[in-house]
Amino acid sequence: MAIEIKLTKGEVAIISDKDADLAKWKWRLCDSNRKRFGADYTCYAKCWVSKEHAANSPYNHGQTIRLHRVILERELGRLPTPEEHADHKNRNGLDNRRENIKLADNSQNSMNSRKPRPRGNSTYGTRSKYKGVSRYKDKRTGNLGGYYGCVGKDGKNYYVRGNPSSEIKTAMGRDKLALKLHEEFATLNFPELKEQYLAEIEAEEKILTS
Repeated sequence: MAIEIKLTKGEVAIISDKDADLAKWKWRLCDSNRKRFGADYTCYAKCWVSKEHAANSPYNHGQTIRLHRVILERELGRLPTPEEHADHKNRNGLDNRRENIKLADNSQNSMNSRKPRPRGNSTYGTRSKYKGVSRYKDKRTGNLGGYYGCVGKDGKNYYVRGNPSSEIKTAMGRDKLALKLHEEFATLNFPELKEQYLAEIEAEEKILTS
C-alpha cells in the first residue's frame, strides 16, 4: 500500500510502506520543470534538511534533498555517483514507490523525458512535434528541409535519416533506434508500436547474424 505525503501547492507524493519514516519530514513541491516547459511536465518532492533531520540521517543540516534520490540511495544501500540517477518508470516524479524507481545513467535518464516545449523566441522543439526529430536547415538561406532523427548515448549522437520527406516515418525510425540503444528506458513517440518495433529489430538482427 502506498503512503501519501502532502506537499505544498496542493500536490501529493507517494512512497512505499518501507519508507514510511520519510512521511514525517517536511517535503515541498519542486515544480521548476513545469514552470519552464509547461503544465504537463512532471514535478518532484524536495526537503530542506533541518537539525532534527540531520541528527537522524546521513544528510547535513541545510542540505536540500529530493525524495526520489533518497529512495534510490536506500535501494542501492549507498550514495549514488553523480552519473547515477533515479528514473521514474511511469515518468511521474511524485510517484516514489520503490517499484517505480530504477537506476539509470545520464543517457538513460534523459531518454525517459518528454520533448521540451519552446521557450520565448527559441525555435527549439518547434521543428517537429516528435521527440528526437528535427529538420535540416540550409545554412545559406535558412530554409527548412527534410526530417532526420537523433538519439544520444554516452555523449555520442546517432542519426536516423530514413525517409526525410516523412515526419512520421522519421519518428518511427528514431523510436526503433532508441529501443536498440536504450531498451526499457526509451521514451517512444508511438508506444503502441513497441511490439512491432521489437519484432522488426529481432528480424534485422537475425539477418545480420545469419
